[in-house]
Amino acid sequence: MALVKFIPTKSRKVPRDIAVTRCGDLVYTDNEDSSINIVEMKRIQTLITLTRTEWRPRGLCCTFSGDLLVIIESRDGKQAKVVHYSGSKEKQSIQWDDHGQPLYSTGRLFNYEYIAENRNFDICVADNKACISSGAVIVVNAVGRLRFRYTGPFSTSKGSFDPLGITTDSKGRILIADYCNHRIHIVDQDGELICYIKNCHLEDPCGICVDSKDNLFVAEVTGKVIKIQMYN
Repeated sequence: MALVKFIPTKSRKVPRDIAVTRCGDLVYTDNEDSSINIVEMKRIQTLITLTRTEWRPRGLCCTFSGDLLVIIESRDGKQAKVVHYSGSKEKQSIQWDDHGQPLYSTGRLFNYEYIAENRNFDICVADNKACISSGAVIVVNAVGRLRFRYTGPFSTSKGSFDPLGITTDSKGRILIADYCNHRIHIVDQDGELICYIKNCHLEDPCGICVDSKDNLFVAEVTGKVIKIQMYN
């Protein structure tokens, strides 16, 4: 392998999350200056700047239509929401369920949230501190109504579900990296567990993505990236 590009962020701090647009441009969230940025031809352009004293961007993904979905958390840790942007314009904000309760967890140290859009346009958020001792994947439909919460099976080895990276495949399956239990959950678009990937020597999986041929790439805290052919 060879390094192709090295592009420092504007703030010189580590990006909170990254994604690639349909045009192949890199977008990233910067917690330091509360911005969402795009890298075009090695130049960084700020798309969105949040009120720095109030909000900070977390995970993000690019939608099939070319828009952005961004998880945003208040600086005081009391609110979290998903915001749908078209360019720099806010189209939609998703924060509450039908009972007026928060969809996403708040106020916990070391909370990580990652996001993906499914083929049926559901919005899937891996919230690793959605419960006191465990996490959940919260799935809402395109208009922001809660469809289901996936909290993992009861048989997890450490008694908890620790979702970090999340992605979807060409069949609309949801794939979730379960960090503490060293495996990948494959869930159908209605929240039913299909199977695990756990026999590929996975160790602390965190980031995952799927290519156009449904090959799964898993990034580990160990520094390794593992390629897994899921389907024949």
